[in-house]
Amino acid sequence: RDRPIEAGLALAAWATIVAGLVTGITTIRSYTDSVDAYFYGLYGKSAVIVVAGDPLRAGGREALAAATVDMLRASPLVEEIAATRVVDVAYQGTRVPVFSFPAQAIASRGDLRYATRTPDQLRAALSNGEIAMNDTFANRFGVRVGDSIELPTSHGARVFRIGSVIRGGVGPTGALHMDEASFDRVFSAIEGENILVALWLAPPVAGSIRALQTIDTPQALFFLRGADLAHALLLDRPQELHLHRE
Repeated sequence: RDRPIEAGLALAAWATIVAGLVTGITTIRSYTDSVDAYFYGLYGKSAVIVVAGDPLRAGGREALAAATVDMLRASPLVEEIAATRVVDVAYQGTRVPVFSFPAQAIASRGDLRYATRTPDQLRAALSNGEIAMNDTFANRFGVRVGDSIELPTSHGARVFRIGSVIRGGVGPTGALHMDEASFDRVFSAIEGENILVALWLAPPVAGSIRALQTIDTPQALFFLRGADLAHALLLDRPQELHLHRE
């Protein structure tokens, strides 16, 4: 009451700070909701995502060993499997991640519309051995759909056509995506990491998960169903997770 001008300025400052916090929280919540929708919709409700290492531990997840993926692939309980791999390649003086993308599995089990506005174009491009890029890569390097770029592969430098735009892949350089078969063919001798595996299991799914947990894999596996995936990868909210592990 004694200093109305100073009090008014202080209240205005606090109002600005609170408004900024509310706006920031709303933006973060909208972003994480969109990430949930992306993964949940892309793979479909029936997919089970497998990651190695505790996603809630301070050290985070670890790459899935090739032996682990082979064991899962060999199980009769697995009706279909899609393993996402990544390798960094040199492009215009920097490193760009190239991801494998299970277009065929997602087209039949999930929904490609969560990955792109042009699902038919994406599927056709990847099946023809072409590459999909995200917007960050396009903007940074000035590349458009229909352009060709040269990348190092296991068999030397090779030219690829950019056939589509895809959502996914973060970082300052953007990301590139190839069909699984093309990825394995051109990067067969390059150290690539399996970052996650999507499984479609024989029903009942819960029983199949319990059976898979008995397999003696080289590393601890965590099985995440549905919308749990994005929360486990991005948010520190263990009370909202349903991790299936002994």
